[in-house]
Amino acid sequence: MNQITVGITAYQEGSLLEEAIKSLVNQSFKNWEAVLVLDGGANKITKKIFDKIDHKNFTKYSFINNQGPYITRNKAIQMTKTKWYFHLDGDDRLPIDSLKLIDEKMKIDKSSEYIYGDSLYFNKNKSFIRKPYNNPEMLCQKPLFIGQSPITTDLYWKLGGYTRELINNNDWDFWIKVYEKKIIGSQINKIIYERRVRKNSVGSFYSNDRIENVKKIIKMHPDFFNKNNRKNKALFKVHELKARSYKTNGNRLKAFEHVQKALEYGKTNSSIEAIITENKMGYLRYKLRRIKYFLRGLYAS
Repeated sequence: MNQITVGITAYQEGSLLEEAIKSLVNQSFKNWEAVLVLDGGANKITKKIFDKIDHKNFTKYSFINNQGPYITRNKAIQMTKTKWYFHLDGDDRLPIDSLKLIDEKMKIDKSSEYIYGDSLYFNKNKSFIRKPYNNPEMLCQKPLFIGQSPITTDLYWKLGGYTRELINNNDWDFWIKVYEKKIIGSQINKIIYERRVRKNSVGSFYSNDRIENVKKIIKMHPDFFNKNNRKNKALFKVHELKARSYKTNGNRLKAFEHVQKALEYGKTNSSIEAIITENKMGYLRYKLRRIKYFLRGLYAS
């Protein structure tokens, strides 16, 4: 009997969805099931790939109207009939032995309700590995695990799934609930997930509504955020990241605006200082600096 379902959600991934599906079908471990959920409003290429999938292990579902990444993920888990669920975004990949490693861990640590491992971040130019962490002082700034983590369907139902109160970052709220309930997980010291780094990735953590989401999450978990200055750490981090995003996009006025907000909640760091330095530059010097960074990026690509 299969023990794990891989849920894939799709929207605007185009040909990348085919790559995600191929990484699942080519797994060295073959005893898996899959749920493929297509969000409403998907582009033609994504929908064409969804329509042509005809594999005995796959169950498919499509929404008529756009629902967003977490309602589609909720649907995928709710359609799952196995004990374990592993989410795969439609623009990401699984390394060939991912499910084999997870199956081995499930059999060893039978009391675990989630599993976490290393993630490979990649794009066409470079790749790097991110190790997981299990530290509440980091959890106040972002989700526990970078990448996806297999969970039991019992854990999903126990915690009420992914909240519908947030527009985005629902997984962050989920992992705070896991921490608050002191639920046990197991670690795999190998890569189990490959996350594609792209500007419009479905899994992009720093969305336009990120600041409002952080404020909502703080209100939803007062006991957690009122300890160890976590509320200020969270608000500092979100404004710092927003400032860095504006800096990258060449909007130094907006970047400096968020730097000022960040400094209301915490102390300066090298990223903050770099933005302050740019804000003090004369217009011509600033533009020449931006051109230099652009040419450096062009050369690297």
